[in-house]
Amino acid sequence: MHLQIRVEGTATEISNVLRALPGAATVQTAAVELTDAGVQAATSSETPEPESRYVTTRHARRVLKRLPLSKPMKNVLIVLYKAYPDWLSQATLQDAAGYGSPQYAGMMGAFGRRRAKTEGYDSETEFFEWKWDDDERTWYCRLPDTVREALTLEEFI
Repeated sequence: MHLQIRVEGTATEISNVLRALPGAATVQTAAVELTDAGVQAATSSETPEPESRYVTTRHARRVLKRLPLSKPMKNVLIVLYKAYPDWLSQATLQDAAGYGSPQYAGMMGAFGRRRAKTEGYDSETEFFEWKWDDDERTWYCRLPDTVREALTLEEFI
């Protein structure tokens, strides 16, 4: 059985909805996509294929180079790149951007629009790896290998 839902809201609100779903104990994956409408979560009882889950290196390069990135977005990408393979909390990324929660969400929404408007966009793939930590009650993020390959750190420093 394949179940897909879209929920708008904060990470906490989305987490609460996912836990309340019938059969929530069998949900194996949760993907987050930032779009014009904000944060949306999709869940599936099927594990996506690793090679098709994330953007291609080619598409990531297009996204990163199509238009100049803001300094706060560059800072987030640099911190994520340098931290790999570690995961970074949402609070750490907000600090890297120099933004509070609403401004950070807006920046990530703008990045999601940039990605969606870039040639080769595939809505079935993700630009970032995300995971939810129940104990900390926050999202953690890191860059997938394809994005790391596309990111030439020297361009951002």
